[in-house]
Amino acid sequence: MRNHILVLTCIIGCGGVSLQTRSLAAQESNYRQPAWASVSEADSGQIETLSTGYKRFLGHGQHELRVVAEAERLAQAQGFRPVESLESLSPGDRVYAINRGRAMILAVIGQNPLTAGSVLVASHIDTPRIELKANPLYESEGFALFQTTYYGGIKNYQWASVPLAMVGRIHRSDGSTLDITFGLDGEPYLVIPDLAPHVDRDYRERTQQDVLKGEELDPVVGSRPDADGSVTGMVESVLREEYGVSMEDFVSAQLVLVPALPPADVGFDASMIGGFGHDDLLCSFAALRALFDTHMPERTAMVYLAANEEVGSHNVMGARSTYFADTLLALQEMRSGQSVSLRDHRSAMVSVHAISADVTTGVHPTFADVQESTNAARLGAGVVLKRYGRGTDPTSEMLARVRRVLDDNDIPWQTHTYKVDVGGGFTLGTYLSDDGMDTVDIGIPILAMHSTWSLASKVDLWSLYRYFLASYAQ
Repeated sequence: MRNHILVLTCIIGCGGVSLQTRSLAAQESNYRQPAWASVSEADSGQIETLSTGYKRFLGHGQHELRVVAEAERLAQAQGFRPVESLESLSPGDRVYAINRGRAMILAVIGQNPLTAGSVLVASHIDTPRIELKANPLYESEGFALFQTTYYGGIKNYQWASVPLAMVGRIHRSDGSTLDITFGLDGEPYLVIPDLAPHVDRDYRERTQQDVLKGEELDPVVGSRPDADGSVTGMVESVLREEYGVSMEDFVSAQLVLVPALPPADVGFDASMIGGFGHDDLLCSFAALRALFDTHMPERTAMVYLAANEEVGSHNVMGARSTYFADTLLALQEMRSGQSVSLRDHRSAMVSVHAISADVTTGVHPTFADVQESTNAARLGAGVVLKRYGRGTDPTSEMLARVRRVLDDNDIPWQTHTYKVDVGGGFTLGTYLSDDGMDTVDIGIPILAMHSTWSLASKVDLWSLYRYFLASYAQ
């Protein structure tokens, strides 16, 4: 029976079992189908529009503070209002809450109560990068440099001889603040200089990760001495006179170094987007865009933009905190107009259909052997259903629901499992599951993930957006 399968259906209440047949052709899946092959001319225009918006969003993605500010601006343009500005909530209301300027939850209130279920896409907005230490400035061999430490999983050598910008915020002791975007708006760049091949013979035996060690990731920030012959003195005077910043202000600052190159199209066919921060601004943008295009859903639709994922989701901005649970409780009380019992709150929590959205590694055309080909994710093949195993997968029922949404909406998709004993990684899903939510890991593949300039496929971005939109409409 190659062309038919038997479907066993128990007819409850009729005292029997009926056998029905369905054609396999009617069950054709979009699993591992090339995404570009099914793109229409109309789709092509929408893919470019979505990609243009994403590149603009990615251009604000150097730090969580900038991401949240841009997400708030976009949300307000779509009719979202701060949740604290309202006294009650009704179906169709569009609201958001911000956690210390570095994390954010947005929601479109559904027709059903939250205890009847909701749909959440959770992603993170922090990226692997280099951070400044609290006392960063020092002088060596006639140069002023900054002491740094890395944040998240990076390959240190990739950060050498790359134009860098310094981004973040300084809080002064008098209560004033200063947002920093040095190197993004026409200012000079900072740079971690590489060692010339003429003189690096003694260093060539270093392993890949130690080509530049962590303590050697120090950018040059000046070389001109002041009247007293001090290069650091000149840097201090520039910071003080042009920016009103003292070196003591660095103690209460969050400043990071990021590549200063803007996102751009890649390839003769312009089929890819290159840029810094695809992990995980891509999923964050797709989730936001899908939420913006969701109106009057049956179940409340939500996006959670969390921070600190790349270092374990710690701190009050990370997914380990109670921020999501606290916000959901506030939405429940505003939706119902009364205090909510612990039982009802827990009922709402465990009824969340949670999608942990995070990108994954794609097959590299030169180093394909690092992946196990049967279970590898490929650029241009659509949404990735991540099956990492070892207790991290959701229930089979959850996986079946995800497949149904993908196939019912003709969304190309694929699976990804790393080679055994080779790779892997955690997502926000671990902490969502800890809170009782049935959670699935979804993303798209990225080439050169965690590098200073990685690649994503435009059609994969489009497929992910469509999956989020369809999930909100379940």
